[in-house]
Amino acid sequence: MQYQITSDNIQQISPSMDALAKDKLQKLSGKLQHVNEDLKSFRVVMNTIPDNQFEVKINATIHGKTYFVHEKGYTLEQSMVAAVDLLARMLQKDKMVSTSEEWQEIRDAKRDELSEEELNELI
Repeated sequence: MQYQITSDNIQQISPSMDALAKDKLQKLSGKLQHVNEDLKSFRVVMNTIPDNQFEVKINATIHGKTYFVHEKGYTLEQSMVAAVDLLARMLQKDKMVSTSEEWQEIRDAKRDELSEEELNELI
C-alpha cells in the first residue's frame, strides 16, 4: 500500500503520528488482500481545529475507485479510528472487501474452471 501522510496546519508530522496512521490503516489491508498492492493508495491529512479538536481526512484510491472520509474528535487517535471505521463500512458496502466465504466460492469456481479446461484439452 502506498501512504501519503500530511497536515495543513501542523508544522511537522511526528514519527508517532505517522505510525498511528499506518497502524490504523493496516487494519484494512487484511480485508483488501485480493487487491494488488499497486492499486491501493491512501492520502491522510491530519489537522488541528478550534476547540482543541483534531480532524482526519482520508482519500483512498482502491482498484481505481476513490473514497473520501472526514472525521473529527478530541484526540488524534479517536479521529483516525473513526475515519478508518467509516472507510471500512464504505468498502464493505461497495463489496470491495472480500469475506472468507466469498473467497472460498471464487477459489472453488476457479478450480472447477481449471478442471473443465483440462477435460476439454483431453477430449
